[in-house]
Amino acid sequence: MGSPEFTVLRNAARIKTGKRGALLLLALENAFKENTPSLAVARISAKLTQELGGGKTIVLGFGKASLRMFMGIRDSMGSRIYRSTLIVPEDQDTARLRDYAEILTAPHPFPDQRTVDASRRLLSTASDLNPEDNVIVLISGGASSMFEIPAEGISIETEAELTRCLMNSGADIFQLNTIRQAMSSVKGGKLARLLHPARVFAILVSDVPGDSPEFIGSGPLTPVNIPETAIINIENSIPSCRGLMERIKPHFMLESTPKEFFRNVTTEVVLRNSDMVSAITSILNETGEPVINLGSGHVGEVQSFAERLYSALEGIYSLRGTGFWFVAGGETTSKVVGTGYGGRNQELVMRLILLARARGREMTFLSAGTDGIDGNSECMGAVMDSQLAAGIDEDQAMHSLESSDSSTFLMKHGLAICSGPTGNNVSDIFMGYFGGMLVI
Repeated sequence: MGSPEFTVLRNAARIKTGKRGALLLLALENAFKENTPSLAVARISAKLTQELGGGKTIVLGFGKASLRMFMGIRDSMGSRIYRSTLIVPEDQDTARLRDYAEILTAPHPFPDQRTVDASRRLLSTASDLNPEDNVIVLISGGASSMFEIPAEGISIETEAELTRCLMNSGADIFQLNTIRQAMSSVKGGKLARLLHPARVFAILVSDVPGDSPEFIGSGPLTPVNIPETAIINIENSIPSCRGLMERIKPHFMLESTPKEFFRNVTTEVVLRNSDMVSAITSILNETGEPVINLGSGHVGEVQSFAERLYSALEGIYSLRGTGFWFVAGGETTSKVVGTGYGGRNQELVMRLILLARARGREMTFLSAGTDGIDGNSECMGAVMDSQLAAGIDEDQAMHSLESSDSSTFLMKHGLAICSGPTGNNVSDIFMGYFGGMLVI
């Protein structure tokens, strides 16, 4: 797997883990280097250039990966680009690209007036378009909060309040982005009307299970139909947010954008969770031990997902009779039940390893958010093994879970993985080793 040189996982060398955990960290690091948004976009640039019309070419981008996506366009298209405007997270280093694009910033995961101002500015740079003009739109996870102009009658503060309520109540990405589409004047296909009649090329880095353009960045350039029953179902399944939803529901924009506005829109997903999963599978194959690719698209509440995953791993072991590596991807959900620090990935690591410890199994497990952020913590995830878990205080571990404070606990024990913003965003990665009975 090469020498342990870490540039993405910045604290990897200081994490307290065994040989298998170190291999998982190196596999994740190498997979990041093989699957950058800039490389993914650059790979399609030649084809894209051939499809452009004869007018001016404008590049618009918004989301956590938009900066690196733009690097792939800039390097291959150069002077063909007439103008570029990007909206990126506030914590990304943009200095080296400011000579090539107008770079705006907006907060994540909750929008505010800065979001609206940046979005209006971005749209103003793509006005007065004609049928020969080209607009390349770079969309990635995080776009839902960084590119937004609310529907008339909904304030950005109210939109942020409902978004926070839904996220803290465990809404999944499909429920969350459906409501975002309804609250927006630019999401759910509505941007297509604003860019008409130009030729529009939507290039996407997917952070949603299934990679549906309808939900990536809340689908600003994808035809979307939001039946009222979908809103009612979300309202009923998350009663803690019902009062707030009832208040703003009369202003929801549910009407579909007419099909004529999508005739000149081409959409391509260039990087997805399954690309990372496949890369890690290939890297772990170099160990010579069995590797099971469990696929992408895994979803569910984190505690129940941990139980299902553990049960599946036990089932595989009983059939094979030998230890094995495993890799999967997706995006779980976690309800916030305390005032601590952490997120779904760090919680998943603790829950899964505590299950292995309780059943006396040898197991090493890593879970990480590919954007470098896990919930409200400073880290992307964690790696832990059942051998080490045998020496920790289980009551303290459970208390941290009950306080939504997994990150504090894992940081204390030197198990949290911290990278800072990665400039990528293809959901979460789950990987590990499952073996026989634990010998301490």
